[in-house]
Amino acid sequence: MKASVMHYWKGQKQTLQEAPMRYAMDDDPDLFVKPGPGRKLKLEIELLLVMMRLRLGLLVHDLAFRFQISDALVSSIFITWIKLMRLELCHLIVWPSKNAIKENLPSCFKTFYPNVRCIIDCTEIFIETPSSLDTQAQCWSDYKHHCTIKFLVAITPDGMFSYVSPCYGGRASDKFIFNNCAFVFNLEPNDQVMADRGFKIKEDLMVVQARLAIPPSTCGKLSMIVYAFRRCFGNFQNCKC
Repeated sequence: MKASVMHYWKGQKQTLQEAPMRYAMDDDPDLFVKPGPGRKLKLEIELLLVMMRLRLGLLVHDLAFRFQISDALVSSIFITWIKLMRLELCHLIVWPSKNAIKENLPSCFKTFYPNVRCIIDCTEIFIETPSSLDTQAQCWSDYKHHCTIKFLVAITPDGMFSYVSPCYGGRASDKFIFNNCAFVFNLEPNDQVMADRGFKIKEDLMVVQARLAIPPSTCGKLSMIVYAFRRCFGNFQNCKC
């Protein structure tokens, strides 16, 4: 229902100036007229376009050709749906309590790392090369040799995503993102945060009385679980913008 009345994104300044009409969820949607131009695609086709871009990484011009619409409309549809999906799905990522973590802690963690609150890593997603040279410089990733966006992700020991940071340009280091995304404010004294050796955050965690746990490369079931989590992080990289 919300998707049927959303108006296309036209940039922050213009969208705010237009002050779009809103209606209560219990009103009759048949009486509501969506502001702006009429839709050229059905809602389900718009959603298909968005998912194709996310999953397959198709370029704007390619999608415009496939759906017989303009490049500008593809961009508007994509940004509009992404903003709606963020509002509707953000509640699915929940930071669980310490008691909830301990109740669902895998046996191998109970043996080696009983106080681990989460496992963190930074991941990158390929993006199209920005037209602005300054933005290109901010988004260029020496590791990926491509323009990317980068963000911090946390997973609980039993495999649930518990935190996703705001996005940064691919140039940002893991330590910079960790220190600027306010992740540490979720931690409590004596918490352990598991990360690989590339995260130089031991001193940063000490500020909130938390500790860094670096798993060994080979440790039976524990190494297999950490490997599985890295595959989860890798699933983000299959999405392209």
